[in-house]
Amino acid sequence: MKIQPQLNPAPITLQEQAWLDDLSAQIIDAQYEVEQFQTIVNSLTEKADGYQAQLTVAENNKAQAYNHKTLADQLTQSALDLQNSSETAFKEIVLADDKTKTLSADMKILIDKLIYTVEVIDMLSRDITKKKALNPLISDDLINMTHTAYTDADNAVTLTLVALRSTFTAEASNIETEATLALGYHRAKELYKSAPALSSSLDQAYTNADANQVQMEKSYAMIAQELNNAQASLNTAPEKLAKLQAVLTAANAAINGRSH
Repeated sequence: MKIQPQLNPAPITLQEQAWLDDLSAQIIDAQYEVEQFQTIVNSLTEKADGYQAQLTVAENNKAQAYNHKTLADQLTQSALDLQNSSETAFKEIVLADDKTKTLSADMKILIDKLIYTVEVIDMLSRDITKKKALNPLISDDLINMTHTAYTDADNAVTLTLVALRSTFTAEASNIETEATLALGYHRAKELYKSAPALSSSLDQAYTNADANQVQMEKSYAMIAQELNNAQASLNTAPEKLAKLQAVLTAANAAINGRSH
């Protein structure tokens, strides 16, 4: 809204009128700047909140991946202990439980597939998140669905790891209680050989989770800096507007006072 200069009883010179018009125009521009900066701040605040939420998810995913990595290390040590304990009874050969062996192999296949699924979902989630930053029309529900799918798959990995650990424990118990452990010793060696591959997969999952967190931290830092800059501009704009309004008021007062 254009601010009209006050009417004065005495004639206003062309130079004075031009000055007043210029002040009025500057005030209109300053008012527009305030509105624009407020719009920018609102938009950046919303984006910053979104990045903060994604960063929290990335941090949680990294913590979960670290837990999986630690559990895999424990499983490797358990497999080594199992091999060592069965080796002491190597000459006492007995038939081991074929079902337990099959279960261990199936569990290994299952956990490899689950880990692969988690990585695929994670890559898909990060890809959608990046595209969302460029295209706000992408549905938030889609992002939420991928996050939910990642969490569900991640939980499945945890449960399967626990089950696999229970399988190792059960096999250790079988080896300790059987009279002869030749076959058990052979299986224990195979389990130990498979442990590094499992640890490697979970190490890679942790590395990916860590890289994702670092990327999200950078993205959040960038949007936060943009928000700080916009907020600083918004804080300054009203001062500029107030000064121009004060100058216009003073100008009108001066011209009005000249006629008295």
